[in-house]
Amino acid sequence: MSRPWFKFYTRDFRDGVRRMSPETTGVYVLVLSLIYERADGKLADIDADICADLSLDRRLWKRVRAELIERGKLTASDGFLVNARAAIEVRRAEDVAQLRQKSGRSGGCKRLATRPTR
Repeated sequence: MSRPWFKFYTRDFRDGVRRMSPETTGVYVLVLSLIYERADGKLADIDADICADLSLDRRLWKRVRAELIERGKLTASDGFLVNARAAIEVRRAEDVAQLRQKSGRSGGCKRLATRPTR
């Protein structure tokens, strides 16, 4: 499921990007938006695609990517870029969505069972 929004913990974010340049911070926010748009919370680690999606110069992306990995903001694994916090939040959002779906079905079935027939 693609998410049109994500929770943004302002203080956590501000604390997490302290001492990062505005340029790196900006790219980081854009990368997070791509990660959150993915149903599994993983961004394919394909430079050309990321640069095209974010309108970034490849040299800039390579430099910022390396810094974000070095700072522990991103992890490169099995051909994907992952953010630990995003992985947790995506999983939570999916759990909530499934619970709401189940509750909705349950409520609908109960209502149907108690509904008078015409």
